Amino acid sequence: MVAHMTRLEVVRGILAALADPDRKPPASLTPVQERPIRRGVQILRGAMEVETRESQRASDSLVPPMVSGGADPYEPELLEALRTVREARLVDDIREIALTDLEVGMIFVDDVRMEGGTLLVARGCEVTPGMVARGRNIRKGSVTGSVRVRLPRRGTR
Repeated sequence: MVAHMTRLEVVRGILAALADPDRKPPASLTPVQERPIRRGVQILRGAMEVETRESQRASDSLVPPMVSGGADPYEPELLEALRTVREARLVDDIREIALTDLEVGMIFVDDVRMEGGTLLVARGCEVTPGMVARGRNIRKGSVTGSVRVRLPRRGTR
């Protein structure tokens, strides 16, 4: 989609490197253009790996020491940023609640599914006033599994 858009060489380079990690950058790229591509690839790979580990509830380490599928280590600044994000998430207050106890501003930690497997709410969605009302109207026991939410941080609302 961005192949023919002007001034998006770096974005094209990032997407190409994500699609094919063994691909060499074009010789026409200057070192000034190549560094943001390398950094962009590391940022996206790191974010995807953290997201994958969180979704699998891997508790060992949400911040990997190496880039997936490659031997290049993350840049130290990126590792520090990923650790900061992880620590901020760890201090969040996560609770298991009933749908009738939803409050505006909570964030769903997991997907919420109905008994038949239909997705009711995707993880990461913020609870709105409409969701609170709908949560009170859903028949008890019609949702599979638990409903885990992250409480809003005090002072941010």
